Amino acid sequence: MKFDWRRVVRGPLSVTGRRLDPYAPAPRAEVSNRNGDPGFVATYLFFARLGVGDVTARVAEASLIFGTNGVKIGDGQTWSRDGL
Repeated sequence: MKFDWRRVVRGPLSVTGRRLDPYAPAPRAEVSNRNGDPGFVATYLFFARLGVGDVTARVAEASLIFGTNGVKIGDGQTWSRDGL
């Protein structure tokens, strides 16, 4: 899932995830623009399985946590950044 952020605090953005069910790996994030300048930052969030989890974004002392509940719609992904 592509997820866009608007950074207003100076510093590198880190995004981590945690699954609430014990049988799936934590989501992972690919973050662009790690230089710390304020403004738009694009990320990709990757979820290995459907289910409930938390995503945490941090810049310096500021943080944001939100919950996710993944559901299947359609036949799934039709493209890949890796070309697979």
